Amino acid sequence: MDGFYGKAGTICNRTCKGAVKNNTAVLMVAFKKLKRGKYHFSVRMITEEGSRFSHEELTYMYKCRLEEVIREDPSNYLWSHRRWKHQWKPEYGEIFSFEN
Repeated sequence: MDGFYGKAGTICNRTCKGAVKNNTAVLMVAFKKLKRGKYHFSVRMITEEGSRFSHEELTYMYKCRLEEVIREDPSNYLWSHRRWKHQWKPEYGEIFSFEN
């Protein structure tokens, strides 16, 4: 299982479903705090044509980019959102996975 940082969890895929349906670009915006009240943001293109992929593939690509951003500066990541608040249970069904 791939999961988020190797741990089962959930991630919202509604944006990716919309991108597939409407063939829109998928971007990831990352914010970095420079100092109090000052931030830098960067935009990373995931794809220009959402319909070229399934929503599962787009969600996976987004997750990989998010992990990249966190690895670049772990102290900047807001851990308080409690990604693992609820533990994944087998009865939830199979988690999709993709080859890199």
